[in-house]
Amino acid sequence: MNNLANCWPDAVQSLLLKAVLISDKDRARSYWDQFCNSVDIQSIDYSATSITPMIYKRFRDLQGEEIQVAKSVYRHTWSANNLSLHALRKVLLAFDHEGINVTLLKGAAMISSYYCDPGVRVVGDMDILISRDRAKAAMELLCNLGWKQLYHFEDRKFEYIHATSFVNADQVNIDLHWRVLSDTPFDHSFVNFQPQMLAANGFLASRLCPEDQLIHTLLHCHKFSPVPLIRWIPDASTLLNQTLDFRWNYFFKTVQLLKVEYVVQSMLLFLNREKYINLPESVVQDLSALSWTKSDQKYFDFLTKSRGGYFHIYFYVWRLHCRNNPNMGLLNLIFTAPKFVMNSISIDGYMKLCAYEITRYAKHIFNRAHGAVK
Repeated sequence: MNNLANCWPDAVQSLLLKAVLISDKDRARSYWDQFCNSVDIQSIDYSATSITPMIYKRFRDLQGEEIQVAKSVYRHTWSANNLSLHALRKVLLAFDHEGINVTLLKGAAMISSYYCDPGVRVVGDMDILISRDRAKAAMELLCNLGWKQLYHFEDRKFEYIHATSFVNADQVNIDLHWRVLSDTPFDHSFVNFQPQMLAANGFLASRLCPEDQLIHTLLHCHKFSPVPLIRWIPDASTLLNQTLDFRWNYFFKTVQLLKVEYVVQSMLLFLNREKYINLPESVVQDLSALSWTKSDQKYFDFLTKSRGGYFHIYFYVWRLHCRNNPNMGLLNLIFTAPKFVMNSISIDGYMKLCAYEITRYAKHIFNRAHGAVK
């Protein structure tokens, strides 16, 4: 449906989202009917399918094939999430016994604190955050509990990636994070981010406060994905509609600290314009008054483009380097870029950087040749 495959819904996806989120139930029913008349419910994409459990919750008394499909997805989601949450609780108990504090992120946090129904929020994996100094102990404990790490991991990766993945015998996935934001080591504006925590309902864990949870939701989805990341729309809308004491002053201070004004303005004004949320006029004015640098805008726009090509990583690093140094001249940016690249991939020395690039290029040529043979 969404040819750009980023966070913005297309016309058909918008019908489904309006059916879920518009407060007027009669209008919402009209959008649902329009959606059903626009698609073959048996062949809708994953992004749309993941929203249908919310449709079933809202219109469960309706009849027809479409609502039966939504019911089926709801039941499958309820079963899968309960299995995952049961496994997660065992992990949290073991972590608590070892004194490892855990914060729930993304879907796990949304289910526990906002949706309060494991059937309405499709979750691919359970995302949890632990402190960097307990990350290695947490990984070893997961392995001792029978979880398998999905990818080869070296200690040096702690410095330039934000998480690693584990799976158990029931195919439940856990993403173990030691940083809230994925670009923290390299994005100078993210380094000092210290989110505020609250207790998570029904879990031996904490969660991000609503304001930081909203920022995390927006930043996580403002990027390219082969599967359109429209999940942020019901997540952000549900969070805002349920948090009557949302601290806008704290929110705007954090947005400016992180230099994410461009992302936040575009996404929240979109939600308000589409009537998914109803922002106070003063908040709309504050959002409209936000400003940002050209480097920030170019960087965040770049994140929404398809990831492909040999040089993509260098374009990405260049955009981030420019964002980190908005007042630096072009020549200085060029001369300091190699050092930033080395820091970004945890390489010490220009010779090692050359060796890394030669190895990477050789793998690229090999993979292309191997693909051509196939």
